[in-house]
Amino acid sequence: MGFDRWRQARDEPKELDLIPIMNLMVTLIPFLMLGAAFYHIGVIPTSLPAEASQAAAADADAIVTINLQIENDGALQIGATSPTLPPETLAGLAAVLPRGDSGPDLAGLTRHLAGVKARYPKSDTLLLLPAPAVAYQTLIDVLDAAREQAAADGSPPTILFPVAVFSKKLTAPEADAGVEGAEPLAPPGDQAPGDAPAPAAPEAP
Repeated sequence: MGFDRWRQARDEPKELDLIPIMNLMVTLIPFLMLGAAFYHIGVIPTSLPAEASQAAAADADAIVTINLQIENDGALQIGATSPTLPPETLAGLAAVLPRGDSGPDLAGLTRHLAGVKARYPKSDTLLLLPAPAVAYQTLIDVLDAAREQAAADGSPPTILFPVAVFSKKLTAPEADAGVEGAEPLAPPGDQAPGDAPAPAAPEAP
């Protein structure tokens, strides 16, 4: 009789104790609710011309190099070059800023470069071509005006063209020669300065 009771108690299935799991879920649910974020996304259906959007994206990806010539009188000539933009677009970026009352028009230079930077934000290179008689302080002022634009509300300035590359403006003889610093080629029949005299023709017997 006792053996049968023991075997019956052993064969009866044991019930699972779910109390620890329930305690864990009760603890986790408030943390999950606090960490959950609920968003309500509103969508406004719009459509844009495909060609206009593609052109705007191409302009944003284009990179232009600003060519800035500083004349002896303080005038500024601005041009632009790019391997991807057409000539008519680059011509629209050109400008001529006459000399101001106290020197180059630095404020006008900053405004013009800010407009170019807003249109082509990936551009950052300025090719500077100063005339021989331009003062050193003028170069510093022009570089400062082209590097950044101060904000009116005291926020950090807008970076314009911080990479400056100095070059030399070719004179007419250098441009004709095709090599910087080279002497122009003498016309046929003329002798350039410093050339050795041509050998005399042999006399007839």
